[in-house]
Amino acid sequence: MSASDFTQRLTQALGPDTVYTADADIAPWLSDWRGLYNGHAQAVVRPRTTAEVAACLALCQQEGVPVVPRGGNTGLCAWTA
Repeated sequence: MSASDFTQRLTQALGPDTVYTADADIAPWLSDWRGLYNGHAQAVVRPRTTAEVAACLALCQQEGVPVVPRGGNTGLCAWTA
């Protein structure tokens, strides 16, 4: 499955208000506040419920897609799990 197909499946399962794919929408999650660490992502998923978290992780597991959970971004040194 291509990355765009997977992102489309995520969007269908969780809704477009939960799955962000536009560069401008995901940019805030790709670096720490100092700009020292920068990443890249096909999408950012912001689930609102535990059911949405479970659905997202189930789909990722099913397709073998790695997941990088990120907290509230309140740490000072790339606060990513």
